Amino acid sequence: MPQGPHQPTRNSRMIAALCAVLGPVLVFALTAVALDRYVDEEEQRSIDNAGRVVNAVVTEASAGEVVDWLLEQHEPQVLLIGPSYANTDVRPELLAKRLGVPPERTLMLSIPNSVGAHWYAILKNRVFDAGYRPERVVVISGLQSMLLTTPLTEASYVNLTQHMTGEDEVLSQKVKRTTDLRMARLREKRGKLRASFFDVLRDVPPRLFIRSPKRPRWRMQPDDVRAALGTVFGDEQVDMSLLTRSMPVVETDRESEAYYDASMLPTPVDSLMPDITALATAHGAEITWVRPPMAPNIPAELDDIVPRGAQRAAIALVADNGGHFLDMRSLPMSATMFKNSDHMNMEGSRRFTEALARAMSTDADPTARTGPSAPLFGSGIVDGVRVDETVWPTWHKEPGRVPDAERPIHPSGNLGLFQTDRWHFLSDEFLMGETAFGSRCSPLRVTENGVLLERANVPCGDVRRRGRGRSCHTPEALFFASSDNSEPTKNGRKYKMVLADERRCDDAVWLYPADAFTVSWPAERLARLPSDATRFVLEGRYLQQRQAMLHVVLTADGRTLVDDRVDGRDLKQGPFAWTLDPPLPRDAASVQLQITNEEFVFYLLTGATLFPSEDAG
Repeated sequence: MPQGPHQPTRNSRMIAALCAVLGPVLVFALTAVALDRYVDEEEQRSIDNAGRVVNAVVTEASAGEVVDWLLEQHEPQVLLIGPSYANTDVRPELLAKRLGVPPERTLMLSIPNSVGAHWYAILKNRVFDAGYRPERVVVISGLQSMLLTTPLTEASYVNLTQHMTGEDEVLSQKVKRTTDLRMARLREKRGKLRASFFDVLRDVPPRLFIRSPKRPRWRMQPDDVRAALGTVFGDEQVDMSLLTRSMPVVETDRESEAYYDASMLPTPVDSLMPDITALATAHGAEITWVRPPMAPNIPAELDDIVPRGAQRAAIALVADNGGHFLDMRSLPMSATMFKNSDHMNMEGSRRFTEALARAMSTDADPTARTGPSAPLFGSGIVDGVRVDETVWPTWHKEPGRVPDAERPIHPSGNLGLFQTDRWHFLSDEFLMGETAFGSRCSPLRVTENGVLLERANVPCGDVRRRGRGRSCHTPEALFFASSDNSEPTKNGRKYKMVLADERRCDDAVWLYPADAFTVSWPAERLARLPSDATRFVLEGRYLQQRQAMLHVVLTADGRTLVDDRVDGRDLKQGPFAWTLDPPLPRDAASVQLQITNEEFVFYLLTGATLFPSEDAG
């Protein structure tokens, strides 16, 4: 049949169909190539510095050479290793002091964006094969990075090659670039490209209309805009509690924007955790995996998310290979202790290091610090997880009135202050050196027209910068901001000092002046004792100097075991201890402790423990 001038031939129809199919595929492929090759400024900096960053310092030498030099200088007894927030979250010198290790024999090796492959390569090639024998290896990282075997960026791959000395059978089997990871990488590039586009839009107005502060004859340049943004949105200017609450709004489409999904993570058995643990123990090192806390109020979807049951399986695998696991996420941390959602500032790192040192003293053997015991106060490690085991007492009355509570308010800029020079021992700064985790926990609070200002015990810099009901207690004064940042000395409101109702300081219990409490041992706590209790120990801090008596009464099923009045000044020499004769039965139905403060002084009680034998304490 003859064909008309506009009637398609069979070949032209096939070509059109082929173009309809191949066209979108070609566009997708070209887009993928463009995205894969796109590098933003931050990534370019990472690439430029790849293989030369150790402990957040860009070095002239390669990372491998720097690690070798550090190992040679320190010959570490304790080796700390992990990604960037291992470097921000832990203070090696403080940890060494608490563990009784010379600081020069404690070494941090922090590699940016590192995962299991990096730590395995460093430990095998740089540490053990080089003849170093640390007594303890501590991995500080989120569980996601613990489980990951494959570096997620090109720079991270370069970092890995710095610590390789050839083909490794374990890494060859477990370091694989899967399709899921490639697609996640493309999604990340897409996000970066879009962010760069909006950065350009953001920079256009100031570059057009504002002169550069450095070059007044010129308009602002990109580096000027970044410097200005860095000043406005620097860590010290950002209220992390507000930032974390705003994240769910900013990240409304977070699920579609999440680059790396928890489902992409290897299972614990497929991760390098068992290999690293076995490697360390085979060379005589005690290895502990530490999962640190993130900033409080962080949205769940931004946290260290892993598949259900992954941590329990990881803990079991680590234990099977002779290691230990510490989930420290239950440690109470405030937003002021973080620079961002997962990196602590100096105050946060001090607190976390104190808690980590205490936990590490008991992670291998839960009885190492106190022996088999039945404590009332403190935290413990249960199945690899830090648990607050404090049994909070019942106080007999409300907190007493602060002497001269309505004393004059003195102005301090836009703040108010109460003079407290006679109460320096209650200040946040003094107590940071007395409490278990270096806490700010002054019991003094401020009310505004009878309503408690709730943001207490924060750094004084935060009170000055952010205000809004914050307060801090220095050895000289209690500084506070009004609820709306109006001047307390001029806004016509009534301010007074009160004592905090909760009477808590981490794992410790406040005993206010002329105060008393009662607390009972849970039956399951007594059941931990291997035999009847023969000793009772009371630990605490007496924060003043004059004679002050405590009345201590311990009863079991209505029978009095201890009824004694002791001078608080003796706590400065060590804890009080009583021998129980006859012993306290493990199966006692009711064991109760009552403590009365007979003077107008302050105590911070840190321990009340029953022991099964004279030498167990």
